[in-house]
Amino acid sequence: MRTLKKSNSRSAHQYIGTAVNGGTRRAVPCVDVLQLRDRDTTSPEPKTGHNKVTERTRMNNDTERFWHIRASNYDKLYWAKDGDYLDAIVETAHFTRNDLVLDVGTGTGVVAERIKPLVRHIVALDISGSMLEKRRWEGVSVVKWDIRATLFADDLFDKIVARMVFHHILNDLNEAMRQCRRALKAGGKLIIAEGVPPSNSRKVVDWYSSMFALKEERRTFTEKQLVGYLGANGFRNIQTTVYMMDNFSIKNWLRNSGLSKENQCKIMQIHTSADKTIKDAYQMKIKGDDCLVRTKNLIITAEK
Repeated sequence: MRTLKKSNSRSAHQYIGTAVNGGTRRAVPCVDVLQLRDRDTTSPEPKTGHNKVTERTRMNNDTERFWHIRASNYDKLYWAKDGDYLDAIVETAHFTRNDLVLDVGTGTGVVAERIKPLVRHIVALDISGSMLEKRRWEGVSVVKWDIRATLFADDLFDKIVARMVFHHILNDLNEAMRQCRRALKAGGKLIIAEGVPPSNSRKVVDWYSSMFALKEERRTFTEKQLVGYLGANGFRNIQTTVYMMDNFSIKNWLRNSGLSKENQCKIMQIHTSADKTIKDAYQMKIKGDDCLVRTKNLIITAEK
């Protein structure tokens, strides 16, 4: 394990090979590398019983609303554009000029834009149209799609990146990982980056989970759990790098995450009133009306 430290619903065919820009679409070069499986791609919903389809539709609508709210200020989040975090992902992934890369959960495209000059071509995929429409895409193939549903041909990508994505997948996480593995070439790599509790202490993990429960529905991962998921879904040569982000602003995070004022106040209060064990684990500092913490992030590479 290495440790890095920072100093301070449309059809998929409508989006494949296009840039989404304020509701309009325009051609993007280099899209001939893409291959779709021979199937109906007008909807990522599985063909199943009526009740299950209705439930999946409701969940998709809830997801779209959630990300529509978050999209408005997403690019104001300091952590999302943190250059050292992006550099750590690039350093860990070892991209080459011959790589065809899929960026899963691309959001507003911060990771895709960082990787784009380093590789042959990048495909940016996200379940949220609202997030995709925040960027003026150039030289990237953009896909509105759910990674849990089959779209791309087998053995297509050299690398797949997913930064801060899997903790949002509450259902069928194994299927999301299987889809990533299926779409990778033999020897291809999945690179995931996830925030985790700063300590494996049960007290710290429980505090982390209860704090995030006020913000959103999400998973809490530990390194052991993430490695376990990857191994169970057929990945091998799994390696972990730890990236520590200092001076993470809780105030900036809360203001730009689409939360009500009430919930922002509750989460800030949970931080400022935390006991010594929690404050020490986060190296927490109170600066005026802000709270600065040291967050722990895992960058994990896994090979097909």
